[in-house]
Amino acid sequence: MELTFSIGRILLLVFLILASPSCKNLFSKSLQKEIENNRMVQHLILLILIITLLTMFGNPLNISNDDNMNNIIIGVIIYVFFILLTKLDLTWNVGILSSIFIYFFYENKKINEIKNISEDNALDADKKQKLIKDFEKTQQYLLYSIFGLTLLGTGIYYSEKKEQVQMGGGNFDYLNFFFY
Repeated sequence: MELTFSIGRILLLVFLILASPSCKNLFSKSLQKEIENNRMVQHLILLILIITLLTMFGNPLNISNDDNMNNIIIGVIIYVFFILLTKLDLTWNVGILSSIFIYFFYENKKINEIKNISEDNALDADKKQKLIKDFEKTQQYLLYSIFGLTLLGTGIYYSEKKEQVQMGGGNFDYLNFFFY
């Protein structure tokens, strides 16, 4: 049984790639300017990056029978998750990024254990399958908790920002909140 990279690993790779601002100088001046000044182009590049990473490293979730469509759907979900992460206070962001980092090491450990289980001739196929299913279930719970914490933090931040704008006499703009 071959294991693919999980959403948690891809999220970590996205953050590491985005944290490398020195690479932008490698683009042409016109492309640099467009990327720097057009937020929608930045979002499009991010979405393409996520879908590309899913396609290159594998996608553990099968939502549709078409691999490309599956990668696009999961890519959009990860993209939305990333957008929600950008709407968190620093404390929430650090907590969630730390959770993703811990999840990454947990998954590494479990993947090594599963490789050992798969090669263990003392275990029958049913026992191996049960241990792998248990890992997958725990993995899903951990991801759901990370996503849940992100939704909770975003909801709190959203409420604070909306109240702040309205108390200042302005109109709250959802598009600006999520994309700018």
